[in-house]
Amino acid sequence: MKGGLRVGVLCGGRSTEHVISVATARSVIAALENAGFTAVPIYLDQTGRWLAGGSLDELVNESQAPDVSGTQPANSAWTVASGDLSNSLHLDVIFPALHGRGGEDGSIQGLLELAGVPFVGAGVLGSAVGLDKAVTKQVLVGAGLRVADHVVFTRSRWDGDQEAIIGLVEDRLGYPCFAKFADSGSSIGTSKVYERAQLVRGINVAARFGRRLLVEKWVDAREIAVGVLGNDDPCTSVCGEVTPHADFYTYDSKYSDEGAELIIPAELPPATAREIREQAIRVYETLDAAGMARVDFFVERTSGVILVNEVNTIPSLTPESMFARLWGASHMPYQDLVCRLVQLALERHQERQRCVTTFRPPRSSCVEA
Repeated sequence: MKGGLRVGVLCGGRSTEHVISVATARSVIAALENAGFTAVPIYLDQTGRWLAGGSLDELVNESQAPDVSGTQPANSAWTVASGDLSNSLHLDVIFPALHGRGGEDGSIQGLLELAGVPFVGAGVLGSAVGLDKAVTKQVLVGAGLRVADHVVFTRSRWDGDQEAIIGLVEDRLGYPCFAKFADSGSSIGTSKVYERAQLVRGINVAARFGRRLLVEKWVDAREIAVGVLGNDDPCTSVCGEVTPHADFYTYDSKYSDEGAELIIPAELPPATAREIREQAIRVYETLDAAGMARVDFFVERTSGVILVNEVNTIPSLTPESMFARLWGASHMPYQDLVCRLVQLALERHQERQRCVTTFRPPRSSCVEA
């Protein structure tokens, strides 16, 4: 598989997780090159331009970086959708190293599917549902899985009737609770609140980032993560536990060496670990995820009840990230993990190619020719 394959690594984007995306891309590019692939960086800057034709450092610094999208950022999407980008760079597969809105929400995945280009990770459905925490919870509850109690509302509703929402939150959830925007990642725009004034501030912070807002009930629980890998027959890593040193797993906790303790494998009763891994597969299949995902759980300390927290269809993918460390503890080194993801992308593309895309009605049909 390795010989001659050119892998385009998409990173950056107009997202609050831009910096994290670039860090992921650096690690993925190094792993691909060490494995014998040709890695081609494609950088989406924060103005909407698509840059290619140099090293990632050159692209990030906008040094010697031709704009392959044309003079208008609005044309960037069509560059990919028409296949011009993948053709001009002679790419065999795309590795989206994008996090958050615009990269993990189905937007890029839809463009790549239109272009007919193999790509790593979930398609439009799994990506869109997975990023929106409110929709994820609704879908998982419908599949018989348990989630923390929560309230969902729009920014316009908050602007129009704050008292009604505050009353609903206090009556249904109580304090403490978490305020966030629905399609958030890396805990950006998330606040843990203990009383009404903090709730108002927390929702106002979240409303700066998104129009769909979410308040979740605080659960006294252990935080457990599982990596999932595969397409139609996925497998799971060992379980890992996150113990943040802050009041909750904040942005700084996630991306600081001293921010949290990661215990891999987690010290869980075998039956609990087994149930969590089985639920991770159910989550993955319910969302029609592909390639990879990290599924996060709560295990209530007193009752032992397992709740699904969230799904990350493009988790942070540096060697130090939770996802990579989970698979490292499951006997899959980082470079092998990256190579496996490329292989899964090609396999899924071949599976999609089996679908018939034309239809000729039978002569007896009432549809006119």
